Amino acid sequence: MSAIKIETNAPKTDRSLEVEYDFGDTCAEAIAKFGEEVVFSNFKQSVVISLQGLVRRYLEKKDDKHISDEDIITKVAAWKPGVAAARTGENIQEKALKAFATMSAEDKASFIEKLKQSMGV
Repeated sequence: MSAIKIETNAPKTDRSLEVEYDFGDTCAEAIAKFGEEVVFSNFKQSVVISLQGLVRRYLEKKDDKHISDEDIITKVAAWKPGVAAARTGENIQEKALKAFATMSAEDKASFIEKLKQSMGV
């Protein structure tokens, strides 16, 4: 079993600390170390939070991106913990174009030059 390093920051006190803790390297090791009830309880707590985040993202879609409750329920039924759900809404190019539209002329020119450099043009 190997310990992992975990860094924690406390911005209110401007402190941080890195600690090491051995959770086990596999589910079997974690169960041997902490017991099945503890491992399952923590697993369940984590995936409930993940599922709530998924549902929340769908609930927050507005206007033409609105998703019905029935469609969200269907998406939840197909969801698997640890598997990223397909994102709906704007693709990365649409987001970049929206951001580009808000830039000053100087920032646009600079951005275009950076794009050309990144493409080797």
